[in-house]
Amino acid sequence: MTGGAEVARRIASQSALQQGSASLIGLALCAFVVIATLVTADLGALAYARARAQTAADLAALAAVTPHPSGPVVPTGGMPHGVLDGLGSPAERANAVAASNGSDVLACSCGPLETTISVRVRARLIPFRTTVEVKAYARAVLPPSVDPSAIPSPLDHTPAEPHGQHEWAAPLR
Repeated sequence: MTGGAEVARRIASQSALQQGSASLIGLALCAFVVIATLVTADLGALAYARARAQTAADLAALAAVTPHPSGPVVPTGGMPHGVLDGLGSPAERANAVAASNGSDVLACSCGPLETTISVRVRARLIPFRTTVEVKAYARAVLPPSVDPSAIPSPLDHTPAEPHGQHEWAAPLR
């Protein structure tokens, strides 16, 4: 019987040492879940900022090489006035489009037929309220065989055409 009493005493002392260990494991698991959630949110914020920066760079590069009418803008009834109204140079158009997409232009090699642009978007991360800059680059080229004045303007839309049935391709020589 002494052996049975000894075993019972050892089991009782081991269970006394393990009281509260489930609470510590639960606390560690909660901390892990919180940290994993914060890291996932930051990765999502970075991916979103990268997509915004690339969209702004692409649109700014396209705006720089897209011919825009230099004369007065005449409302056609269905076309709203855009960001590019009154902007003549490719650099002005690229800067306006980039700013309207929430980005800053870092560098712009803007020409009438070719544009290379780099932009940055700021993203705020959750821990420590850190702000990071996400950069994106884009290049747009208008083929030299295309006459920029031959590309129809969206403002040339006539009400007789059904919406969405435009021919936007530039004629090739």
